Amino acid sequence: MSWNALYFGKHQGRTLPEVVLTDPDWVFWAAENHLLDQVPRARELCAKARTIAFPGPRVVDYIAHPWMRKLSHIEVVVPSDVPRDEDRGVTRLHVFDLCFARQLAPRDKTGSRRIIDALRKYVFEPRGWKRMTKARCEEFFDDASCFAPDPM
Repeated sequence: MSWNALYFGKHQGRTLPEVVLTDPDWVFWAAENHLLDQVPRARELCAKARTIAFPGPRVVDYIAHPWMRKLSHIEVVVPSDVPRDEDRGVTRLHVFDLCFARQLAPRDKTGSRRIIDALRKYVFEPRGWKRMTKARCEEFFDDASCFAPDPM
């Protein structure tokens, strides 16, 4: 399936898969403000971007800074039955959720960048993808096996 280029905003000319893998905060902000309502497949992409799976019995621990309430860092835990340290403000999911940093603190570009960096390390690099080209971004979001049906 093809992805249309955005016709407005600072990401004009780029497709949504490209943008969400470089600036997920902007995509979710645009969706929340109904700027993507007329963009084909935007709703599909936003749903997929919140349920990115990876092989194996792993979980993602999203650790919030205790007083700033922003995403501090991410740990990928193997195996998934390692106990969670709830005192550190840890939220554990079985997927990468590109909206997680925004849920903690809107406009948290650093937190979004941390999620993208972890995604590259644990999902894209094992595929041999060092660089995320337009074609690879689109291929990734067209591959249903890259996404979990439910984030929990």
